[in-house]
Amino acid sequence: MNDIMKSGDVAILPRSRSIFERKATINPRDSIVTDGFAPSPFLETPSYRDFFYAGNEQIVPDGPDNLFPYNWKRMIESDSIMPGMLRQRIDLMMAGRHMLFLEKVIENNGRKSIVLDPIIDNEISDWLDSFGFANYVIEQATDFVYIERVATMMIPNRFSRLGRDFDNNKKISSLKRIPIEDVRMGLMEPGTYDVKKYFISDWMNWTDGVTTVPAYDKNNPFGNPQSLFYEKMPSFSSKYYGRPSTIGVANYLNLKLLILNNTQDFIVNAPFRYHIESPYEYWKAIQEDNNWNLKQLEDYENEFFSRVDDFLSASDGRNAVKRFHTKFKLDEYGKSAASWKITAIEDDTPNRIKANFEAFGKINENIIAATSLDPSLSNIQITGKLSSGLDKLIAFNMHQLTNTPIPRRKILAAVNEAIRLNFWRNDYRPVLAFEQLQLDTQTKATSGGNNDSN
Repeated sequence: MNDIMKSGDVAILPRSRSIFERKATINPRDSIVTDGFAPSPFLETPSYRDFFYAGNEQIVPDGPDNLFPYNWKRMIESDSIMPGMLRQRIDLMMAGRHMLFLEKVIENNGRKSIVLDPIIDNEISDWLDSFGFANYVIEQATDFVYIERVATMMIPNRFSRLGRDFDNNKKISSLKRIPIEDVRMGLMEPGTYDVKKYFISDWMNWTDGVTTVPAYDKNNPFGNPQSLFYEKMPSFSSKYYGRPSTIGVANYLNLKLLILNNTQDFIVNAPFRYHIESPYEYWKAIQEDNNWNLKQLEDYENEFFSRVDDFLSASDGRNAVKRFHTKFKLDEYGKSAASWKITAIEDDTPNRIKANFEAFGKINENIIAATSLDPSLSNIQITGKLSSGLDKLIAFNMHQLTNTPIPRRKILAAVNEAIRLNFWRNDYRPVLAFEQLQLDTQTKATSGGNNDSN
């Protein structure tokens, strides 16, 4: 009896999913859909007027609330497929070994071309190991896939503090990956489009402290005790941070989350099966005939509602054949007086849920397209077709040729800049790059096989 909900002239009988009313004026069925599913304002990019101060420093916010990376992360993680697809993009970007190469000119049938000739340099390998390059490059790849920006602290050795007599001893001692969500830009200098300062902090609690770091200067790489090497994928009409190419899914993610909550609302708040109407006269007569006060009438109502709920719910099957009998009388004009009435309500929940999931599938297709990852590479089934091995082979080769070269150069840019400063001598100019894998069968790679030990 205690689970019966009453509000004014309306009661909900939960076991039979019935709504009981003396006067149908309100619908007590509440929605569990929460607020906050409007399109996010973080699609905006800052203008030169949108800076804020940390002490005396002017900082350009990343998004209207300066929390775009955090907001974007939360939105992505609320989705069912985006995190997995982005993880797959990271894995594909890291496919193949990272190797040192020298550029070499070869001639074939009178045509010259530049190729990368792999080399082994133990000195460079030891230097990479000294600052944990293996973890560094994975973290940079993750930052770039999610937000298409990376930041590296360039840390020179102690000779950088000395004069020109020690120029040959000046080197980049180590690199340190800076989480991109912690990096903010200073204002560009007028007319130069150059950012001279960066600011590092936990921007959820930035009042605890902000670290100012000068931008890395290729013309004076050892001019500061440390400097920030910043790389990003340019986006049109964005002078500062820009936005990742996947930003187009923002509204789809909001819509998808709304559909999921709407579907859950249908399931949790199951629609009513019966509408029960009763006349006021009945309750008035009951109260007068028994000389009850309002408290006694309310107790009777609760007991009565519980019996009706049990009668209609048929949870144990004992009342398989049910009849509901109403006695009514005609007034002096031959019209029916007020009487009890039970109406079965048609349940269209299955159709509504089916429509929701059809829309859900269409939204997923748009999300997949926005991630620039072929569905066959992420084992996602579209329109009832599961990709074949040949589909995967072709998709892999196309992805490696078109989607990975620029991001790989970006995430290795700081490392190759340090290699240039530390190890280039005359014509010996090694560069670090990823092995370019191309599959010619479903189980064999054309360069180096599938050995992922490196």
